[in-house]
Amino acid sequence: MVISEANLVNHRIVRALLFLGLFWISGCGFQLNRNQVSLPKGARTLSLTVSNQTYSSGLDLELRRELSRLFSASNVKQAPSSSADLALSVTLTQVSYQRTDLSLYNNQSYRFHFSQTAQLKLRDQRDEKWLFKGVELNGEFDFETTATELGTEDMRDSRKKALINLAQKVADQLSQNF
Repeated sequence: MVISEANLVNHRIVRALLFLGLFWISGCGFQLNRNQVSLPKGARTLSLTVSNQTYSSGLDLELRRELSRLFSASNVKQAPSSSADLALSVTLTQVSYQRTDLSLYNNQSYRFHFSQTAQLKLRDQRDEKWLFKGVELNGEFDFETTATELGTEDMRDSRKKALINLAQKVADQLSQNF
């Protein structure tokens, strides 16, 4: 029996579609949970304290707002520290930005690097044990431009993006397996 090349291709397509259909119907339950915050050790509630030891006023309020947004999107319930399972403390310790010259062959361009550093502590209040203490995280963002200085709006947006990056790293730290 001679099988034509067209029939061979059709058989492969049918097999692939059949495999995909069975995979879809079986509902294997596999899910990607990127950007999902899950609390460790079966905790259901979290208290959040954010403090600011930098000279950048209001940064703690912005970080708290961004963390609350991430927690809310992941259905993590926040509670007062007196009734929460876990107590998360975030202390902003450093804010910086630095300009780097990227000039090649007289084409002037610059990179502005924004960085925000925070110290984290997480305490399980049910058994009064530290899950982690003194963890340092950096939120970073780079902005490239031909301008020698950044305008107010670019500066504000770049700092905000570094803060969002820091908030995501805090959420990722919470979600790591213990």
